[in-house]
Amino acid sequence: MKLCFRPIMHLSRKRSLQLNNLLAISGAVLMGLSKTAQSFELIMAGRFIYGINAGMGLLIHSMYLVECSPKRVRTMIGVTISLYISIGKFTGQLLGLSELLGTKNGWPWLLGFGGVTGLLQLLTLPLLPESPRYLLLMREDRQACEKAMERLWGRGQDHSSKMEDMLAEGAAQKGVFFYERDLFEKAGINDSQQPYIALGTGLCELLAGTISSLVIENVGKKILLSFGYLIMAGVLVLLTITLYLQSQVPWMSYCSIILIFIFIILFCSGPSATTASLPGDIFNQSFKAAAYTVNGTVMWTCLLLVGMLFPFMVDNMGYLCFLIFLAFCFGTGLFICFSVPETRNRTVLEIDAEYRKIHSRNSFQTAPAVDTTPTAETAFLETPTGAN
Repeated sequence: MKLCFRPIMHLSRKRSLQLNNLLAISGAVLMGLSKTAQSFELIMAGRFIYGINAGMGLLIHSMYLVECSPKRVRTMIGVTISLYISIGKFTGQLLGLSELLGTKNGWPWLLGFGGVTGLLQLLTLPLLPESPRYLLLMREDRQACEKAMERLWGRGQDHSSKMEDMLAEGAAQKGVFFYERDLFEKAGINDSQQPYIALGTGLCELLAGTISSLVIENVGKKILLSFGYLIMAGVLVLLTITLYLQSQVPWMSYCSIILIFIFIILFCSGPSATTASLPGDIFNQSFKAAAYTVNGTVMWTCLLLVGMLFPFMVDNMGYLCFLIFLAFCFGTGLFICFSVPETRNRTVLEIDAEYRKIHSRNSFQTAPAVDTTPTAETAFLETPTGAN
């Protein structure tokens, strides 16, 4: 956590991305040379560096995109994070086929291919401006912020209202995929067919990311998140039933595969597409870096736990292990429905006001009446800084 948090706080978004790309290139070189050096230790070291690069890249890239996006398209731009993750996974699955780089001689090039994208971004980042929000709120450089907004959002336009929103925020602050292989085996898919089935899952992710980027501005993140989790829970119910009937009805295994694809599409178009950029919507500038770091740390920790524990869950619980994920999806969907505000086309202050409204209403319905007469202390805390 400190490793990701430190460069975000002390370096600009753009500089952090540039340094992070050096990690990607370093990891690629180590893994690409592992066969020549006949050293599996280089593969392990390269994978370790790749892991740091992926964790930091997701955090910093998400912050940079959200902070560089105008409010009217910020949600849609945030979804592209999930879309390009899907493109990367699909590209890796495609290149990993035996007809391409998944061969005895081609695998070092496959492992080192991530360095190509790192090199490409390293060469193109100097052409891009720094984040306007970072320049204004962190470096307090109004002139540099204006230049960055002109490059990003068009010259000859009045961006004063956008800058005022940023300044208002600053003033207020002063006041499924681990288990798909096991399921395919249960469905009777042999090892030679699994790379193509995996390619199909990557295509589903790519399709879902594209769809979500097109509809999210009209639908909103809350709908995609809440209904995504709730419908995923319904799919897990059906998946548990089809796995139970698989031994009795031969064609039921194919229903399980279809449900897996549906689950992937729902996950990638809903929770996966919206969660990565959500901290940039609901937290103000001073807490953005910490929020992205906590979000990324929790995500990678959960992925690690699921990856380590799922084989034991399958061995001991069988298909009933999906009931655990069902309960999580259903509970999360309900929580988002009743406790999370919509972020579409809203500033951080508007989202904060809606959040307070939701939770004050919930507390009013469940808590006994209390004296709400403002004291001198609460009146001071509730008054925005700079009101005088």
